[in-house]
Amino acid sequence: MVEKETYSEEQVLIRSWFWLHVVSVVAIAMQYSQPATILGRYSPTSFLILVFFVITLPVAWLMTRWLRNNIENLILPKYVFGALFIVCIIALFGIWAFHIGPTRSYAVVRLYATFVIFTVGIWSVRHLELPDRAKYIPPAIGIISAVLLFFVAMNYPDVKWTDEGYTASAAWGYIQTGRPLLTMFYPLGETVGYSMMYRGLGLWFSVFGISLAAGRTYTYIVGLIALTILLVTTRKKYGWMEAWSTFIVGLYGFVTINYLYPDVEIAVLLAAAFGLFVLAETTGKAWLHLFVGILLGLSVDGHPVAYRLGITFGAAYLLEWAILLRRERKWRVYRPAIYLALGGALGFGMFISFYLITNPYFAQLASGSPFFPHDLQTTFQILLSQFDSAITDVPLLLGMGLLGAVSVLRRNGRFERLLLISFFGAALILALIYERHRPYYLMHSLAPLSLLAAAGLYKLKQGYPARSQMVVMIGSIALIATASVGMLTDRVTHNSNFGAALSVARAVRSIVPADAVLVGVDPFFFELADYPHFLDIIAPVHRPGFTPESVGDGQNWVEAAPDAVVIVHGYPLVEHVEDLAAYVRSQPDMQLVRCWIVDTLGKVELFMRTAAEDADSVVECQPLEISP
Repeated sequence: MVEKETYSEEQVLIRSWFWLHVVSVVAIAMQYSQPATILGRYSPTSFLILVFFVITLPVAWLMTRWLRNNIENLILPKYVFGALFIVCIIALFGIWAFHIGPTRSYAVVRLYATFVIFTVGIWSVRHLELPDRAKYIPPAIGIISAVLLFFVAMNYPDVKWTDEGYTASAAWGYIQTGRPLLTMFYPLGETVGYSMMYRGLGLWFSVFGISLAAGRTYTYIVGLIALTILLVTTRKKYGWMEAWSTFIVGLYGFVTINYLYPDVEIAVLLAAAFGLFVLAETTGKAWLHLFVGILLGLSVDGHPVAYRLGITFGAAYLLEWAILLRRERKWRVYRPAIYLALGGALGFGMFISFYLITNPYFAQLASGSPFFPHDLQTTFQILLSQFDSAITDVPLLLGMGLLGAVSVLRRNGRFERLLLISFFGAALILALIYERHRPYYLMHSLAPLSLLAAAGLYKLKQGYPARSQMVVMIGSIALIATASVGMLTDRVTHNSNFGAALSVARAVRSIVPADAVLVGVDPFFFELADYPHFLDIIAPVHRPGFTPESVGDGQNWVEAAPDAVVIVHGYPLVEHVEDLAAYVRSQPDMQLVRCWIVDTLGKVELFMRTAAEDADSVVECQPLEISP
């Protein structure tokens, strides 16, 4: 009998190097770049990178084979292993802190380089001996990161061009009227939000005031609750070290997408659902699956498309039922599936009873997202947009989650199968049922990706002897944290979105009186919340009887009759900008009183019916000084 050849964990990881090199070649080859001067597709820089990766394919193949066969025979002094690990730490920070832009192919290449460095770092650290107190390093990294990121999260990421002001407006409307009324649309439209997040945020604003920093602090705290639940869940399922790895990789991924949206509520509810699943499996209490279902049913409170999470859980439970029937060869009721279905119906019924009867807005959203509305091409495009968003916004979380998914494909239990189906199934269903994907939808995947990353590290740890497991896990967490800090350094130093809109709003409030009917864009609300008649540029969309065909001639604004209008020419909603501009042109008493040039917003014009006293007859556009 021929004995099966075995490999160390590093040899298994090294075996993937060549194939990751191939994936990088494909990613670079598929990436369109500007200026496309070579072959009508590539810029000179991207073409040189592509040529380099193609030429080095044989080198990657030979190096992979040589290292796989010889790495276990490399005997080095311990100080060399220690120095090599430090070099890996520095290298990981460097490649993630170095700014290369949001290009998808470069993100793939960076993940490839990270995987290679991670392999070398694990190989070097497992030859070291650490004192017992080193076990406190992972929790120290996690706690320190959580405290430091608390302050970072106040102003990072930069304000989005849409919906963050919407969320703040609904929250403030709750304090003003007792219901989450979108004040920035009223009185043109009487739109009411349906998430409990608006109510909680409104109470938060009533204490700390309305600002982007206050709102982001609130969502950060809610996100920390989700991550703490994941930490406890992973501790119970895999172990203490894996728990902190989940917390750390999830934390740095979360803070990058910590926008002021109610979707963070989904992260909490889904984390709790996974936690209850693990508790039910470890205690044998099937009735706990009832509460798993309730949490999934309530998750639509964070976003309507969250109902797909209940579908994926249901699919996973049905799979377990089928496995049970196949194993026992006789009919048997699978109680967890029954409890899940009852809980899901109960949770969704609670949501319906609380919102849908009094607020038809959710019904309007749901009716706009029929099941399976897309053709295959559109579905593929939305799948690709989800990957693009994840690989550019949370590359480390995605990379570790996918590696974890690969590691548990062959050998897995009920929990791992649930993670796989919930993550990949949710992505597929979103592509089938919804017309777009926003970066903050990644919040829905925070829990399964973080837990898959922990499952992968658990599989990695199990491949080592007991004496090496702790040092390997500490080394892994240190490498992950270093890459995460590098990534955050790059993102914070190149943090650019629509934050300049806040400076524009501050300039506007120094000119326009607070009692004026003022029209602006979504981010303005954080600086103009005390303007009772502030209207967002898309407020007419919420008018009764509004039709998309009516946009363009400015007639949608006749009813509001604004006293002041800010036209942001660089705002993405071009048709609404043009509609507002058409209205201004139709009003002979509207006078241009200020014009600014802003890098991220383009030309910004302020029109008023009654010009300010110091307004010139001819207004020249001036650069606007951006204040922090």
